[in-house]
Amino acid sequence: LTLAKDNETLAVVRKNETVYKNDMFHCLNGRCIPFHMVCNLADDCGDFSDERGCINHFHCSEGDHNITTTKELVPITCKCDKQVDCSNFADECNGDCGEQIINDMFLKISAWIIGSLAILLNA
Repeated sequence: LTLAKDNETLAVVRKNETVYKNDMFHCLNGRCIPFHMVCNLADDCGDFSDERGCINHFHCSEGDHNITTTKELVPITCKCDKQVDCSNFADECNGDCGEQIINDMFLKISAWIIGSLAILLNA
């Protein structure tokens, strides 16, 4: 087993017969996990660092640093599939999907007027 450290990453390289393998991922909290456990929609590191920067899933919260639960991780195949997977609707109601909650212009204007009146009359 050989450890090599540079400024940003820690590589764990082990010799398997005559072949050297780099099959470990270094978590931000110091743990090491096998690479097959990275980007698998599960918090294997304990700090979600193994799920940051992955392209196979979508984060319901804004940005990788806000991940606090696996419920916020949705497979990329579930984005824009007309089924809400995120509690904040981020997987369906966003610029990528081209979907809006209210599509009809008359309904948009009516909702805006009713909402504005409700705010004014309840103030």
